[in-house]
Amino acid sequence: MSKMSKYENGYMGKIQYWTGKLNDEVMNTKDPDLREIDRIHQKLDYFIQRQFDSKVIMAVKDSVEPLVGDAFLRSVGIIK
Repeated sequence: MSKMSKYENGYMGKIQYWTGKLNDEVMNTKDPDLREIDRIHQKLDYFIQRQFDSKVIMAVKDSVEPLVGDAFLRSVGIIK
């Protein structure tokens, strides 16, 4: 099973899960563990990058022109 078929709907579920874990460690722990925060942050960063990459790659495949400048920012939803 490829990663793309495993996450056909993107990585938002993983991003939400790890965001919750990060929030729990930082806000709901009397003595937050910096190593645990870093570990969770690395997981979160990984899935954010995967989500971003999947959106950009799909946009590039559907585009006739290279995505640069405003076209790129629109394709990833930063500007309308």
